[in-house]
Amino acid sequence: MKKILFNWKYLILFGAIILIGLYMIYSGYVFEYLNYNIQSSEDGISTENLIQMRNKFFLGNIRFDLNYSGYNGIKHRVALSTIIATIFILSTMKRRLLKYNIGRNEEYNKEMSKLKYRLSFITPIISLLMVLIILFIGIVFSSEKGIGDLWSKVYHPESIFGFIKEPHMVLVVIEMLSFIGLYIISLLSYEIVDRYDVFKGIIIIFLIYLLIPILVTYLPIKIPDIAKSMPSQLINFNNFMVTDPLEFIIPAIMYIGIAFWIRKLEDKNIEIE
Repeated sequence: MKKILFNWKYLILFGAIILIGLYMIYSGYVFEYLNYNIQSSEDGISTENLIQMRNKFFLGNIRFDLNYSGYNGIKHRVALSTIIATIFILSTMKRRLLKYNIGRNEEYNKEMSKLKYRLSFITPIISLLMVLIILFIGIVFSSEKGIGDLWSKVYHPESIFGFIKEPHMVLVVIEMLSFIGLYIISLLSYEIVDRYDVFKGIIIIFLIYLLIPILVTYLPIKIPDIAKSMPSQLINFNNFMVTDPLEFIIPAIMYIGIAFWIRKLEDKNIEIE
């Protein structure tokens, strides 16, 4: 893990993913700010007042709750980009393990398992960093401090989290579940790639995480059980304020089970020569 955290190439890669994610969230506000007409209007509004209106509009729109909701709309893209990046890191480190564990199959399997477990932390950490940056921008620069009306946006009186009245605690609970969900999805992705190689694995991952959920969404006949078993169920913003805890627990257990089932298929003690 230290080889990743202190490798400037990897840090630049993950930094670029974060910057692209922030661009997707804030670019609209920045462009509106830059293109805002601050020339005196025929209505008698002075340039000074127009500048104040522009600044008020911009500072109001970078508040936390608004952009946190925006981030949850693109979280699956940020997560998928991070997973794909770490897949190539996994592939590189796997080749090194093969090189240094010639004839030691059991040792190789143990080291590969440790590597997958450790790499699985990267995607949820990147997601958490995104949230912290959005929170920092909202608290420091926005005209509306704090986390806004996040609680009212996700609250449901029959939710399993309906007893939480403190907005900050709502955020903590959401991010804890998101962290767990992203970790599970990352681990499953690495097991798929380790079983089917990088190219085939990435295609399967795209099918599972992007194409199939889109097809399920636009099916003429809605099948709730299938929709609730999609990977997005583990990370989507609105899905955390669910009325039944099984809506999160069942997909989590299902994907953990699939990951270890794939590992059993892979754990066949191939002779490393």
